[in-house]
Amino acid sequence: MRASIIICIIVFLISCNKKTYKEEDVISEIKAIYISDQKYRRVLNLVEEIDNCEGQINTLSSNNSAKTQLIHQLIYKDIIKKQDSINTLKLIELIKNYGFPGMDYLNHDIPIFMVFVHSEKKYFKEIRDLIELEYKRGHISKFEKDYIFWHLNGRNGIIPHIKKPINYRTNEKIINGILQ
Repeated sequence: MRASIIICIIVFLISCNKKTYKEEDVISEIKAIYISDQKYRRVLNLVEEIDNCEGQINTLSSNNSAKTQLIHQLIYKDIIKKQDSINTLKLIELIKNYGFPGMDYLNHDIPIFMVFVHSEKKYFKEIRDLIELEYKRGHISKFEKDYIFWHLNGRNGIIPHIKKPINYRTNEKIINGILQ
């Protein structure tokens, strides 16, 4: 009897350690996916900011916006669009293995739901089914679900708002791949 209690305690302690280890792994993975999702979007924003500043300083140059549009097309088509599919598939796989890594559920502040806000239509049904299931399980907040569904439903209406602020991180942190 005493030996079985000790074995139960050992098994319990081992399972607790595995859960913590998995949560740390999941959070590390979502940080990498989020950086991948945001990095070149932030670069494009910086290019547009530079273009706007140059346009104000040098009003004679009309090539800045054309150059910015070309850069935008190249980066979006060749990098961002491809990376969005990779990130979507990684997040889908992560959810299938561990559940949706929601901010409240795993107590972190990485807005990983943004990955699905950049997903292509070919993934919409699978994402919708996963998110509905994860919401029922309590792994994703109403805000995160509503924000994803805003995208899946054609981005109609106002973007859902959350009462607490979200740390989307600075351009510098995203571009340098630093998330604390």
